[in-house]
Amino acid sequence: MDYENPLDHLIHRFQHRWETNPQFRAAMSGVLGLGLIIFLCVGVAGVNAAATRVLAAVGFGSSGGNQGNLDPGGQIVNGNWTFYTPTVPDWKSGATPGSNPIANSQTPQPSPTPTATPQDAPTATPCRSNCGGGGQTGNVSASWNPATWTSGLHPTFTVHTTNATTGQPQANVNVAIIYTWAGGATFLDEKPGNKTNSNGDYVSYPIVGGCVSSKQFDVYVMTFWNGVKKDSHFFVPCT
Repeated sequence: MDYENPLDHLIHRFQHRWETNPQFRAAMSGVLGLGLIIFLCVGVAGVNAAATRVLAAVGFGSSGGNQGNLDPGGQIVNGNWTFYTPTVPDWKSGATPGSNPIANSQTPQPSPTPTATPQDAPTATPCRSNCGGGGQTGNVSASWNPATWTSGLHPTFTVHTTNATTGQPQANVNVAIIYTWAGGATFLDEKPGNKTNSNGDYVSYPIVGGCVSSKQFDVYVMTFWNGVKKDSHFFVPCT
């Protein structure tokens, strides 16, 4: 038969109660904390006593030791040490040295810099067809039906694109159109999917706004050739 060591039994019992009994764990925490505080206080007292004995042995902190000079440098007045400190006299500031004002140099003020006369802004020549800056890769033309538009009409406006090198129809060119009616009102056809078909055509279906007789509508066509933008303007008669 195996017999458990009494110390092991005590440790096992303490561990079981510590893990299963919250009240026991709280009580033992307080007891252990109090014991640790008492241990620290006793230790500090012991270290203090030992340090006092060591210092007394070498002549520090004890009346029996050899302290060569205990005179603090003052004198006893009415049974109390009195220390005299010299009074520092007030510092007298020196007089501000005299100076003469700087004479006027008589240098004339610089004359104002004349401003440049702005030049007249260049006037752009109205573009009728196939217009745009450099870098474009094709040609743009347009046709519309009927030839003359009136207010409230539902006409067709066809944009045709061709390759600048071969002259063949250019498909998949992105198209955006802005119609400007009389009085400044606009009609927009700028959907992301607007592209020319295999014949190089894109057909737009605007609704005509205000029309003034013998005037022209400005149709602004933007085409995008692989990221390169080309601008074109076409003018439709109004009656």
